[in-house]
Amino acid sequence: MARFDVVVVGGGPAGSLAARTAAEEGAKVALLERAPLREARCAGLVSLATQERLALPERFVLRRIFGVKVFGPHGPVVELRADRPKAVVVDRTGLDRWLREQAQERGVHLWPLGAQRVGSDFVVCGRERFAFAVLVGADGAQSLVQRSLGLPGPRERLVAAQALTEAELGEEVRIFLGPVPDF
Repeated sequence: MARFDVVVVGGGPAGSLAARTAAEEGAKVALLERAPLREARCAGLVSLATQERLALPERFVLRRIFGVKVFGPHGPVVELRADRPKAVVVDRTGLDRWLREQAQERGVHLWPLGAQRVGSDFVVCGRERFAFAVLVGADGAQSLVQRSLGLPGPRERLVAAQALTEAELGEEVRIFLGPVPDF
């Protein structure tokens, strides 16, 4: 059985940052990510403050956002625009991989398998069993950690759909409150 101070289940931004921070504080950390090479399932819109706090290299910035158009369910459109960027769209797959690399550079042990079983003091991942003092469940909305330990789930879930499309990208975000035209 491998023993760690901290085991983090889930290698997205929250899990990778938690693992990196724990390692920077001197903890022996394992980060369990079931699909480290998978494309991220997220649009990648982040605030400028997030970009700055992460010290995100410019190569991950795909687009700067200067405005928003909000389409109401019955026709009204509200548009807000600024002279300076208010957010950025980042390469989420690249960001996720970069954050995991940063964690590994600080001594985090990355296991490219997801947790299959979670107990109060162990996690089973593949043929490996990990003992821990601290467990971080950063494994998303369908959290195995939360379900396995009988922890309460979120009070509310927001459901969204995402599709990959070919489109000309502008400098604004479009939000549809209701049916999306021609979708």
